Amino acid sequence: MSDAHLYADVPWTTEARDIGDWIITEGLRDTNERTLLEGLCERLNSCGVGLVRAHIARRTLHPIFGAYACQWRPDEGVKQLSFDHGKDIQENWRQSPFVHMLENHLHEYHATLEGTNEPLPFPVLEEMRERGATEYVGFVVPWGSGDEFGSLEGYVSSWVTDRSGGFSQDALDLLRKLLQPFGLAIKAAGMPKIGGSIAETYLGRDAGWRVLRGEIQRGSMEIIDAVLWNCDIRGFTAAADWMPWNELITMLNDYLECIARPVEDGGGQILKFMGDGFIATYDLGQLDEAEVCRAAIGGMKNVQTALADMNASRASAGQPIFEVDIALHQGELMYGNIGSRDRLDFTVIGPAVNEVSRMEALCSELGVPILISRKFYDLARSSELETGLKSMGFHELRGVREPQELITLEDG
Repeated sequence: MSDAHLYADVPWTTEARDIGDWIITEGLRDTNERTLLEGLCERLNSCGVGLVRAHIARRTLHPIFGAYACQWRPDEGVKQLSFDHGKDIQENWRQSPFVHMLENHLHEYHATLEGTNEPLPFPVLEEMRERGATEYVGFVVPWGSGDEFGSLEGYVSSWVTDRSGGFSQDALDLLRKLLQPFGLAIKAAGMPKIGGSIAETYLGRDAGWRVLRGEIQRGSMEIIDAVLWNCDIRGFTAAADWMPWNELITMLNDYLECIARPVEDGGGQILKFMGDGFIATYDLGQLDEAEVCRAAIGGMKNVQTALADMNASRASAGQPIFEVDIALHQGELMYGNIGSRDRLDFTVIGPAVNEVSRMEALCSELGVPILISRKFYDLARSSELETGLKSMGFHELRGVREPQELITLEDG
């Protein structure tokens, strides 16, 4: 059966047209999957379908989650489920009827649950039978082009009834006729979520949503006052010469996660990963000064604690350990789009960006893991924080005309 003409021979009834019109209207309104599924199930049951459970699932583009699902029950409403990449998604997926359907190129799968005590081939069928269900039907609805079953570009759904004798023929035909318009609606509902996830992952939380809102014109910039965080894994370049690639990448991800989490938890935005480090900002126009200073100083201390724990664990396992250099600065930045006609970057530029980079490079030379500018120090003092900071004296920064006073943590 061609997926482009899936169930084309099933007639449009009055009920199917009414529900189909509702699906299209809600899809154009960007209604979310939960509301779509709940509204569809209620309308199907008002037509006598007798649903006691409905489940839809699709793959997604997300750094953590490989698939999303929504599950409806009349007494519970809709629950959203997410499945991690790797083992989590594989274990749940392999035990479902959908794998059998995809491997055998089946658009539809039926299981009668009443009138038998014989073992059923999938755990979900056993569970539904124990709950008093009488029939389970699953569907695979592809979208796009290519290998519809091998690539699983589309969505899967299952529908369960406790009606004596299972689904009626009219109920099955109603479900079949609505599968494609419903798929189009949930595809439309999922696109903003996928786009937002990708934008946040690769551009940062604030920058990603600015781009999605249309701030994409080259040269479109705004001036912001921000605290800058610049960090780097000390000794990474030398390690890249001798560590096996798989170990190097695993190590890099572990250390970057260790540094990044305190920044993001404190309201900072990571703008760009640069090899073995990153630059992040705390926007003082959006966050309270004292809150920013507390988050930045606390973040540095949390990084040092987390690094000590991770390095102890790595050392006990015979793995190489590394230190991290961090620089904190404060200043006005230009924030927005720069680049060529066809390739843009949403980033920050300005003297403060160059200065914080030069500061970070001095950490190793001065033998400290943390360096803080006088501007940030004064901001923290003006916020009446107990900073626990001490001066390292004045130092030359490459490309900066005047020597700058650099400060570090007293217990750094």
